[in-house]
Amino acid sequence: MAAQSTRQFGVTPPISTLQLIQRVVIEFVKTVGRRKGLSPAALEAAGGKIFTYGSYRLGVYGPVPDAFVPIIKLEFSGISLDLIFARLILPSIPLNLDLKNNGYLRGLDDKEVRSLNGTRVTDQILELVAQQKTFRLALRAIKLWAQRRAIYSNIVGFPGGVAWAMLVARVCQLGDIVEKIFAKQLTWNDLFTRHTFFSRDYKYYLQITASSKTKEADSVWSGLVESKLRHLVGVERIHVVKDDAEAEQVKNGSTKYQAQGTKTETTDETKDPAHTAAAETGAEDAQVPDPATNGAVDSRTIYTTTYYIGLELEPLEPGASRSLDIPTDADVFESTCTSWRGFQEGINDLSITHVRSFDLPDDAFEPGETRPVRPKKKVAKPATAAAPQKRSIDAVDGTMHPEAKRQVSSNGFTHAATPA
Repeated sequence: MAAQSTRQFGVTPPISTLQLIQRVVIEFVKTVGRRKGLSPAALEAAGGKIFTYGSYRLGVYGPVPDAFVPIIKLEFSGISLDLIFARLILPSIPLNLDLKNNGYLRGLDDKEVRSLNGTRVTDQILELVAQQKTFRLALRAIKLWAQRRAIYSNIVGFPGGVAWAMLVARVCQLGDIVEKIFAKQLTWNDLFTRHTFFSRDYKYYLQITASSKTKEADSVWSGLVESKLRHLVGVERIHVVKDDAEAEQVKNGSTKYQAQGTKTETTDETKDPAHTAAAETGAEDAQVPDPATNGAVDSRTIYTTTYYIGLELEPLEPGASRSLDIPTDADVFESTCTSWRGFQEGINDLSITHVRSFDLPDDAFEPGETRPVRPKKKVAKPATAAAPQKRSIDAVDGTMHPEAKRQVSSNGFTHAATPA
């Protein structure tokens, strides 16, 4: 089965492309059959069929739903394609095969059922919608809205393409999703307002930076790190450094040495096939390029992919100071990533730090967004001079305990010191 993952909405591959892929699949089946010793008659009868699914089959042409299924990623005639395979317990696969028959699911394993369900679920969604043209238009808008609000893609715990399609189909059955817009209470631009993840939602973030000395190594290494995180979208940057001190700053999340003329992009925007495959499969079968056979490594250039996780901290108890204790969990996560068999010491690196909202890099914000500012420190008002009082005998003898002083921690939170 095939699913398109083009880089633009509304761009449909020519029908001839799918026909060519269909021919390739037939030849592929015959080639495998010959290796298994099938007779010429059996090879001719075996057959195979391409079924489209997901966003392409729905007519909105977005990314392929994430799933752990047998998959081949390729580019054919300039079009990115994912071929997902499923085995049916049938003597041959006719071109008029209808996958709606539940009997075809008998005897299949979980991966094969998931592969078949891509097409089956998509067809059922279309059957449940009365006006498919309206549904497709609404789904395109909702997918754009979800991506702008950073709540799209099931690899990070949010609904993916098919899940959003089911939600939109249900809403289309129940009523108007833009009632407030038609009532002029909102505008269409309000529907696509960007998320406030960086600008307003959190004060504290974990900053996880995967760095590599080659672009090829970074694609696979950052995908491996993302597969362990299962959270958020990475921000890709290229940096040029002069020495080890600057390189260490970059590896710890600094953007001070970002290469001029290079664009900061998210992993969703780059659609790097090697990164996507590594993120979806945990880089189990990833081919890691060997720097020794891939030309000289420019030690001045560092490629980073940084992930941000918003943190909500428990309210402080009276008298307590704010602290963020992450070393143990960070060490466990780092060990999990660096124990990957493809990890290359000296090429790949990983750092985990915490950062305040007002210290986030500029490229985390879009033009016009209001970025958080460092809160002003409260200046204590000088105490009003009290009238002089006579000292007690204890004070004269030096036995009176001085009043406990208020101490301020480096992050601005106060706590009371224990009297001496």
